[in-house]
Amino acid sequence: MRQWLQNLVILVFVVVFLETMLPKSSIRGFVQLVIGLVLIAAILEPMLALTGLSINWELPASGRLESVSLEAGLSLRQRALARLRGDYVSRLNDQAAAFLAMTPGVEDATVQAELSEGRIDRVIVWLQLMPGERQEAWTEKVVPFIAQFYGLSHGAVDVQYREGGSNGAAR
Repeated sequence: MRQWLQNLVILVFVVVFLETMLPKSSIRGFVQLVIGLVLIAAILEPMLALTGLSINWELPASGRLESVSLEAGLSLRQRALARLRGDYVSRLNDQAAAFLAMTPGVEDATVQAELSEGRIDRVIVWLQLMPGERQEAWTEKVVPFIAQFYGLSHGAVDVQYREGGSNGAAR
């Protein structure tokens, strides 16, 4: 108990000294928060010892990471990146479909980009045209637009037609 009290008094003196040395800047509040947390931990340490818990005051050696933690972090990173890519591609698909659907002559449009190794390598466009619209003319319009939108070659864009309108044959 006596050792704890001595450590607490020394810690309070160090804290007072550090606070007087802090510049009057925006970082002052952050440093005061950290110092306050350390003081609270030092005061609570004997109470935690009564419950069988303790505070480990040792800092880990630099470069000493547990392999399990590292693997879990890398796995989490991969899942997050995959989800971000999926969300990004989904939004691109929705935007391209909305542009096409707003075009006069198009009744409905759906766009699906296919990923390979994290990159878009092929895009399939399904169009439902208004009656009287020619599929060939639309293919010539849609392929360059979608290829430029996704940054692909014209050969990576496939336009297919759904039934609807007067010429609902699939390509």
